[in-house]
Parts: sequence; C-alpha cells; structure tokens
Amino acid sequence: MTMTRRVVAVGVAMTGIVCLALGVGAGLLLAPAQTPAVVAVASGESVMALTPQPFTGQTSAQVTPIVREKCEYTSQASGVVRASNCAVGQEVASGSVLMTVNDSPLMALHLASPPWRDLAPGMKGADVKDFQTELARLGYSVTADGDYARATARAAEKLWESVGVKGQQGLPLAGFVWLPDEAATASTCDVGVGATASPGMPLFTSGGGLAGLTVAGIEDTAQRVAVSADGALTAPISEDGVVSDAGFLGVFEAAPMYTQWRSSGAGALTVPTQLAQSVEVVSVPPSSLYAVSGSSACLVDGTGTPRAVTIVASQLGQTFVKADPLPTAVAVSAPKDGPACG
Repeated sequence: MTMTRRVVAVGVAMTGIVCLALGVGAGLLLAPAQTPAVVAVASGESVMALTPQPFTGQTSAQVTPIVREKCEYTSQASGVVRASNCAVGQEVASGSVLMTVNDSPLMALHLASPPWRDLAPGMKGADVKDFQTELARLGYSVTADGDYARATARAAEKLWESVGVKGQQGLPLAGFVWLPDEAATASTCDVGVGATASPGMPLFTSGGGLAGLTVAGIEDTAQRVAVSADGALTAPISEDGVVSDAGFLGVFEAAPMYTQWRSSGAGALTVPTQLAQSVEVVSVPPSSLYAVSGSSACLVDGTGTPRAVTIVASQLGQTFVKADPLPTAVAVSAPKDGPACG
C-alpha cells in the first residue's frame, strides 16, 4: 500500500520523549538488545511490518542502604572466658548463658534501663522494679513494686539456678550482660574462648547489617523488581521504594561494590530493576507517530486505520508502543493533520 498524502515527520516532537509510560523512568533498555527494526526499512518504503516483542524495561537505579543500628554489649565481668555460646547470626535471649567467665556463667538479661549497681534483698528503687518486671516476663511469680522483698529474692534465686548458679538471691553487675531488648542477634562475637574479659569490654555486637535498600528515581516502584547483578535473583520493591527481601539483601551485602562502600563510605550504589511483568510491544519509527501527548500518541496501521497507542520507551531511533491489539504494520510517516485515533 502506498500513501499519497503529504507526510510530516514528527521525529522532532519525539526527541524529548524518553520512557514516559508504565513508570519505567528514563534510560530504560529493551532486553535482549537487538538491531532496531526501523534500521532495516528500505529508503522510501511507506509501510513496515511489526513484530511483537517482550519489553522488560530494565534499567539501573541508584539505591541508598538502610543499615541497622549497631549495638555493643558489655559487662562488669573479669576473667578468662572458658566457654562461649555466642555465634554470629544466632539469638542471645534474656535469661540465657552467653559465656562462662572463670567458673561463673555470664547471663544475658533484659532490663528496661541500664543497670548501675548490684541489687540485693532489702533494696528499693526503679532498677529493682525493672528487674522484677523482667522476672515476671520470664515466668517467675513476683510483683513489680520496686521492693526487693522475699518473693523477689526467691524468684532471683530460681533464675540463677536455671543457669547453673546455686544460692544466688541478688543481681551482681559482674554476673550478667545487659540487653536493652528481650533478645539480640549477634553480628560479631568479640571475645573468644581463652581470651580475658575485663569490665566494659565489648563481648558481642548486634546490628550493623543491611536492613533494606531505598530505590531512587523510579516511578511506580510497586510494578518493578530489583535484579541481582548476576540476574539470578529478583526482589519486589515496595510502593515507597524499599527492597527488603532478606535473600536479595544478603547477596547484595556480600557483593564487592557494597563491601567497598561500607569500608570507604564513598561512591554510588546501584541495582538493576525491571518490570515485574514484561509488556508486549512493537517497535515503530518515531516518524510514524502523531498527536503525541505525554505517553499517548496516534499512528496509522497497515490498513490505513488510525490507532491509539501508548508510548512505553524510546531508544536508538525506535519507539516502543503498546496497544490492544498490537498493530501488525505501520505507516512509516505520519499524515499531516492526521485523523483522531481515540
């Protein structure tokens, strides 16, 4: 079919159109890359056939790490570490034995506020109430009234017996490690068996690991997924632009790019992203489009019928569009004052 009407190229109008639809952002690429079909069109040919192809909209996005707060755990214990239950990645729970220093178990214990003195029967105060509250949470029969009376002494004795200490009714600072929370997951174990512990020395740490990645510069993030550098893993991106999948974060955290960033704090971090569901598109020459407004445009298909299409992306002299149904051919040059295509 040959069009006899005067044509006007709209390439200039298309110059500023870069990836306007589906939230794919600027710079999206078609995967896998192929020689643009429009390049193969013979000079002077007025109609070109179109072949549907999947569009993933893969692009690179800058990310900002969300790093968990690092916390160090210390004690007033002093002596040789003869045994340790600390292991990276394992939970240290309140009421459990962290390690053995000399011949005494060193217990992990959650209190609402940092301890500042040894506690013993007969004492009163807010720190006593904190201890009573934790005893009750651990299942011991005690009232949190701030008075270290007989019931509290008996409950404390039972707590110590549970970790192998007999006859202890008080709470000496040198006997436990304070936990601000009910449990902590060890990210480092800083004092090993055979080492000497001293008051104030960090025994283990928690936190400091990667909790998420905030993705920047991507619209409609909920329609996209993050892709690992080797392409083997994908992870959803939340509506507020955060990747939180633990498996994906673990791979990202082990990558040289992130390791270097952690050590120097310099440089940009990026991840590939792509559409969660690929879109079927056709590649048309920019000159075939008219009435372009944002991501909406018109073209004339191979039967001479004006068709409404949505621009997905533009790259290297080709424009990717979608429609329902997709056109199978297109007039290479748009008509002047082309008819409405709504």
